[in-house]
Amino acid sequence: MRRPLADQIPIIDISLFSLSSLEYSEQAENHELHKLKTALSSAGCFQAIGHGISDSFLDKVREAAKQFFALPVEEKQKYSRALDGGSEGYGNDVIVSEKQVLDWYYRLTLRVFPQDQRRLHLWPQNPNYFG
Repeated sequence: MRRPLADQIPIIDISLFSLSSLEYSEQAENHELHKLKTALSSAGCFQAIGHGISDSFLDKVREAAKQFFALPVEEKQKYSRALDGGSEGYGNDVIVSEKQVLDWYYRLTLRVFPQDQRRLHLWPQNPNYFG
């Protein structure tokens, strides 16, 4: 019997990478870095904990993303990365090489920091609380 997918995703405590963490030690950091390397080379993903982002905020982000991706294609295209020719905005993988393996999932990529480099015209207005 296979374990549920949630049990198969490695968990990485990113607070262990910060010198200001109460749990920090060079040994703990090295252990977590090894787990991260293993996770990315085997599972290809990981769940980050210890980031300090509240569950309630993450729930709001998930809800806004769910509502955005449920919009009609025409609405989502208003924030297309093709508008600026960059890597930010709505769209699928940017092709950088003929040998590149493409992942045709659509995504919304936005820069958050530094604040002065945010491209707010690519931030959806719908749902209206997105920003």
